[in-house]
Amino acid sequence: MAALTLLAAQRCGIDRIFHTLITDIDLETRIETETSLSQLIRLSAEERTRRLFLNAYDRSQFQLFAIPMIAVG
Repeated sequence: MAALTLLAAQRCGIDRIFHTLITDIDLETRIETETSLSQLIRLSAEERTRRLFLNAYDRSQFQLFAIPMIAVG
């Protein structure tokens, strides 16, 4: 999946992408559980989107760092 993200970013001319690091182990475990396929299929499309894009969680527990994109070929 990461390789596809990098390729898509390069093709779209995006100069950097962000990696999310979850600093709270309990929150990370909760997110893993709540974004499992068995949990997601039970939700509305709106709530599924909130969870997958991490909008449903306390972002103060996240650290973002930029990854510069280097054009290939």
